[in-house]
Amino acid sequence: MDKMTEKNGIIYIPALDGVAPVESAISLPDTEKGMLFLRGYPIDILTKKASFEEVIYLLLFGKLPTQKAFSSFQEKMKIEQNVPSKTINALKFLGLRTSLFDMASIGILSLAQYDSNLKNTTLQANYARALTLIAKTPILVAKSLMIKSGIEPNFISPELSPVANFMAILNIPANEEIIRAMEVGQILCSEHEMNASTLVDRTVASTGANIYSAVAAGLCAFSGEYHGGASQFIIEMLRQIGNPANVQKWVDDKLMAKNKKDQIIMGFGHRLYKGAGSDPRTAIFKKWALRLGKKKRDEALLETAQALEKYVGEKKNLCANVDCYFALVNHFIGFSPELSPLIYAMARVTGWVAHYIEQFHDPNGRILRPRAIYTGSDPSNLKWVDIKDR
Repeated sequence: MDKMTEKNGIIYIPALDGVAPVESAISLPDTEKGMLFLRGYPIDILTKKASFEEVIYLLLFGKLPTQKAFSSFQEKMKIEQNVPSKTINALKFLGLRTSLFDMASIGILSLAQYDSNLKNTTLQANYARALTLIAKTPILVAKSLMIKSGIEPNFISPELSPVANFMAILNIPANEEIIRAMEVGQILCSEHEMNASTLVDRTVASTGANIYSAVAAGLCAFSGEYHGGASQFIIEMLRQIGNPANVQKWVDDKLMAKNKKDQIIMGFGHRLYKGAGSDPRTAIFKKWALRLGKKKRDEALLETAQALEKYVGEKKNLCANVDCYFALVNHFIGFSPELSPLIYAMARVTGWVAHYIEQFHDPNGRILRPRAIYTGSDPSNLKWVDIKDR
């Protein structure tokens, strides 16, 4: 906020730092204490006590479900996870060159054509669409990866949840511990206030566009390597470093790069938690990474990550963010690095649909329309010259 300036009656705050374009009851990052609350519940309680589906219900409806409501909700999730065959065929047509993010975005957009009542924009209708998107996205992601790998996607079981089917389609062996690690990851990644992709999602909602367009737009924003796309590079980075003894030289060399963007160390730093000194999601992911990594006997990777966390903290005063140990947990579960951002996005769909509904159905809501500080040519110094005289 110290960079705020005013010009011609327009307030300029670079990158909208500290600016709140909306009011929201969905999540609260406590940037001083380093805590995160979803609908008022701290994430450390949710990751210990709740299932991911309970958190979905909480984020959508603002309260925890009763047993009766939850059973009905789970059944609806199972029913809604089937993806139309025409959508799968369209994804096959895209070919191997299309990225997983693009395939998922196109798949989500295609779901609108199967919505026979798209013009019904009541709250109840949008809740139903939200559930459809949450349930179908894991299946879309899993089948997109299978298609890119040249493998015919597996049948999904109507008895399993969408996340369990996601793992089954990808042939990931899943014992009770692995399933819980996956659930905890989905809870931690489901929502985080007004990040870049959520701002995009709410901006689309404010225009009156449908929920499929808003979620696809959020997913496109999320794909960037400075947002959700970062986690796919963590494992490669740790392998490049090699072992804890190499950390100091690797970091020092990295920070000597001429290009500022080349100095960025993936998985470190978060604008919201500078004052707190830690990302509240990191500690939970770290516990799971240590728990799973020791059983996988891949402790060298873990030790390198911990040494990197320590040295970057000392050298740059940057905390390990959610991506760092999230990538390690996914690696130990058995997922390929390129899939990490999509696993994150699967969870974040819940946050996007919750924000869409909050924005779209706000009786006082207006289209989000900020301004820009003009830095172009001075119109008073310009004179039109015909092309023949230029």
